[in-house]
Amino acid sequence: MKNICLKTHHIFLCILLIYPISFGQDTARTKILNVYNTLNNPYILPKDEAGDPMPVYMDGEWHLYTLSGNLSVMHHFTSIDLINWKEHTPAMTGGDIATGTILKHDGKYYCFFTLASKQRLQLIISDNPWFFYRSQAIDLPGPDSRYVNDHYRDCYVFFNRTDNKWWMLAESAIPNTNPKFRSCIALLKSDDLINWTLGDPVFSPRRSWASCPQLTEVGNKWYLTFLDRSTLYRVADSPYGPFERGDRWEYNNFISDAGSRIATDGNRYFAWTWFNKRFSTEKMISGYGGPIAIGRELIFDNNTIWTRPIPEVVEAMKKNGSDEDLCSLTNTLQGKWKIDAKNKVLHCLEDQGGAVEFRLSTENPNFYFECDIDVEDQNMVADIIVRGVSTGYRVGVYPKQKIFEIRDSRIENVYASTTYEFEEGKPINIKVFVMNDKIEAFLNDQINISAWAMQLTSGLAVELYDSRGVIRNPFIHYYKTH
Repeated sequence: MKNICLKTHHIFLCILLIYPISFGQDTARTKILNVYNTLNNPYILPKDEAGDPMPVYMDGEWHLYTLSGNLSVMHHFTSIDLINWKEHTPAMTGGDIATGTILKHDGKYYCFFTLASKQRLQLIISDNPWFFYRSQAIDLPGPDSRYVNDHYRDCYVFFNRTDNKWWMLAESAIPNTNPKFRSCIALLKSDDLINWTLGDPVFSPRRSWASCPQLTEVGNKWYLTFLDRSTLYRVADSPYGPFERGDRWEYNNFISDAGSRIATDGNRYFAWTWFNKRFSTEKMISGYGGPIAIGRELIFDNNTIWTRPIPEVVEAMKKNGSDEDLCSLTNTLQGKWKIDAKNKVLHCLEDQGGAVEFRLSTENPNFYFECDIDVEDQNMVADIIVRGVSTGYRVGVYPKQKIFEIRDSRIENVYASTTYEFEEGKPINIKVFVMNDKIEAFLNDQINISAWAMQLTSGLAVELYDSRGVIRNPFIHYYKTH
């Protein structure tokens, strides 16, 4: 009996000794402020809002660092499946925090960032990705006479294998130059991530801004992404340039802001944006920051960057989506239609087109909608109508005019528009996310547009103009969060 008691005490003592050490190592990781399931709400909105996402793939997880709307903290989210996101205790506090880079090297975590008010760069090195303490910040080189003194920020750091050095890009401007054309991207180099040498600009786009720059090597091409209202890019065969426009030169409009920072796990590429409230549809709203918008997978193809919503999210919505058969929930608003609910096909039989409305099961719902449309004539115009059939918003495709846009149903205002080369005779796929006052739409898993919607009435319809057409596989997923 005595031996048994001693053995029990020994076991209990071991637990007391080991437990604090284990708990101490994992303390930061266990401080979860919120959990976001993007199947319930595709937007992530932390306290103090979010701005300028800085994604990185480390330790088998996707880490999404963002600024806060008031620049007071650096938010930190993680995900292993790109669907569910954990919001952790802010990775940095202390205010005056602007865009930078987080990376891992030799077991250490490096956080490069901008002091917003001073337009200077700093570095904090940590043993973990959860906390970067301001008291440990290291000053990095500031601009010299080649650059404007008070315009020096948004650093991006990566290891350039072709140069066998660490490279840093920073947005700056060329002195004594017209403000409309003075932006440039400064280049710094380092052997150890701590000591940096400032060189000449690697690129000057002759625009007002070149914010949040990044260089990404894909195949034998280098893609330089940056911001000037929308997300822009240039392509080169060398990291030194020359950087030229491809067939397309942007991949997000200015509502879905700051998508120039790209994360990769070595196989795929992803970017996130924040929904810019400064460029509302019906009215301007002052202030920086908003919700984190729909995540995008980036496809690099022949000097072009295409975007599509994260496939894992779309596939999960289809797997767990509504059981409603939209084809059996239609009202014909205009024209003659043949509806085949079994095969999920709606065929417009009128040469001048027609319209069908889907009867939604809830009032003013938030939802994801997807369908395929057969284009029988390049003169055809197709609209997906949301937030009210007669007074809502239209996601429109115009094959002949090569336009994809969001406008109001009165056709008085266009809130987002981009060009696209439609292939004659090829079906088109449209994906539309509707969440409260936000609309994002993707065409053929290649391009996207975004807009604010101030009208929150109910409604979902499809209208075709000037041609017959076929709508296939209409699908709806209702979001649970309002």
